[in-house]
Amino acid sequence: MIAILGSSKDDISYIKQKMAKVETVRCNQELDFYLGKYAGKDVVLAVMGDSNILSAMVTAICIEKFRPYLIINIGTVTSVDVRHLPLNSYLVGERVYTSDVDFTATTRNKYGQLPGYPMFFIGNVDLGNTIVEGNAGLPNSVKIRSGEVLSSDKFYVDMEEYGEKVNTHFAKLENLMAIDNSSGGVATVAYSYDLPFLVIKSVNYELGVKDQMIARVRRGLEQSVIIAQVIMKIFENIDRSDN
Repeated sequence: MIAILGSSKDDISYIKQKMAKVETVRCNQELDFYLGKYAGKDVVLAVMGDSNILSAMVTAICIEKFRPYLIINIGTVTSVDVRHLPLNSYLVGERVYTSDVDFTATTRNKYGQLPGYPMFFIGNVDLGNTIVEGNAGLPNSVKIRSGEVLSSDKFYVDMEEYGEKVNTHFAKLENLMAIDNSSGGVATVAYSYDLPFLVIKSVNYELGVKDQMIARVRRGLEQSVIIAQVIMKIFENIDRSDN
């Protein structure tokens, strides 16, 4: 089984509509899991919410209840590198860094690093590369890039505030392209269970371009259709590697 986890209902709505034999498994009043088949694969689908804390919790529950062999985190990101990752493009996360974690006063860990965990988490390289190199079989007008993601429990709107955070703690990152609010929790828990994960997200906002905020949610919903197509291509690649 493959887990597909989004931050919002919009992130998963298109895939859920296309799933066959959907069964709802209620975990509690705030959390439902949807089991079924998508593009021929057994999948479990869930909404995590916007927060690395929430995403870690839902990912852990999902793993314990359904034992997926791959976790795919979908949704949206804010681009911080508009030259390489402009609005309406798509990102495959090579590395996920977590912000808002600071144990430097009591350990030798670096900022952003949990005690006993690595400085960053690496997504499934093989699947990620096949998607980027082949552009997921999509038209050239659809731009898919790979890069680093900084995952924070704060939604950044102001470039100056974001720049202060990055320049202070993450200035050495050369391929940082986007920030989000969930992949850090997913990646941390996947690492704990020794499970591969993949981050596939669309750019619905370029940091600092506040006019884009008005249509940010609608844009993310429209982009979810492309992400669903990318996941279908991932499933095809999994089938080829199994044969």
